[in-house]
Amino acid sequence: MALGDKAFDGGESDVGYDEDCADDAPKATRALCIAAPLPADNATRTIPVPAWKQLPRGIDNALGQRVVKPLVAYSGGAFDVDSILSTAFTKGQAGQIVEITNWNGTPDDNAITIAFVGTNGLDDPDAGPPKWNGEDVWRPKSEIAGYPHYQGYVSGGILVSDTRLVGDEKLDISLLDSNGVAQTFRIQARLMARVGTLDKSHLSLTSYGRWDLAEALENRKTIVDFLAGPDPGDGGNFLNLTLNDQMNELFTAAADLPFTGSTLVDLSGDTQSPCSAISLALQTDAYPIKVARAQ
Repeated sequence: MALGDKAFDGGESDVGYDEDCADDAPKATRALCIAAPLPADNATRTIPVPAWKQLPRGIDNALGQRVVKPLVAYSGGAFDVDSILSTAFTKGQAGQIVEITNWNGTPDDNAITIAFVGTNGLDDPDAGPPKWNGEDVWRPKSEIAGYPHYQGYVSGGILVSDTRLVGDEKLDISLLDSNGVAQTFRIQARLMARVGTLDKSHLSLTSYGRWDLAEALENRKTIVDFLAGPDPGDGGNFLNLTLNDQMNELFTAAADLPFTGSTLVDLSGDTQSPCSAISLALQTDAYPIKVARAQ
């Protein structure tokens, strides 16, 4: 299957984990690390940093709630991150291949194998947008056998793949900006897990985990250049300069989890260290495809 669209869900997703144990804490607060305070000038900032709040059942999605949502609000909808990513996916210009093997094809299977494979899109970029009819041919970036393969199961039509013990996962996303220039940024995530509804014609998958704050800050310029267009160097792109100034605070204040750790919830860790990761939840839809050999 190949991903047909992607959504950050505006931070209000009710699918995921209570990674910081906030729902079990005496008050709605982070439990595993110390969060950065709101900027002193927050009330007068161009893009105010939203105060942290507990989502339903303690589920964490700071990337959507405290980074994507303020950007969309500031731009009046022009920075519709969900739409930007989904458009590239539906046109076959970017995406990810999901390989499911050893599945019996029914709503219940206690042992399946799943892999998440990088792809630049359709095997023939001149063939037009994908038809999503099971006949589209996508090309992986490298041989599928070289990607990690995870164990999972399907119960009542719900696929579950717990990939937290694997360690870091890196997803490089290449998208064309408004000038037609390819911008590539990386999401380095840890303690990822996946859950979603599965049948033979469709997979609706939610992935959740934590994004390394240092990686987010390192990708700031690329993300800003993609959203606002690059600055020519003379300060002529006011929007670019504004976002560059604001994004650092948005990312830093959004951090709500430690990036280290080998378990999803580890209350024995150092709770006095600054938060170094941003919780995230990404919802995607995938459809059957054919796969070409990697070149």
